[in-house]
Amino acid sequence: MVSNDNPPMATALPVHYRVAMNTTDMSKKEIEEMVYHQAYAYYGFGGPVKVPATAFYAHKLANYVYDNGFSATNLNTVPSAALAHKLHFL
Repeated sequence: MVSNDNPPMATALPVHYRVAMNTTDMSKKEIEEMVYHQAYAYYGFGGPVKVPATAFYAHKLANYVYDNGFSATNLNTVPSAALAHKLHFL
């Protein structure tokens, strides 16, 4: 599946997605459409991205946590509570 429309100056990169367990009432077509639309839901880039936005956000957040030394055991390093519901790590 190619998760976005191919821009004229780039080549398409097909990605193989697997649903390990579908615990929703979504059909295969609905899941494909959701993945397609998430290619356009990433705030860090003006066009479509090759990976669904949720996976991109998870990767960026994991890097942010690692780079800044945040840890569940060291609560003194937790960023401000005001940032909890914002995409400040982008």
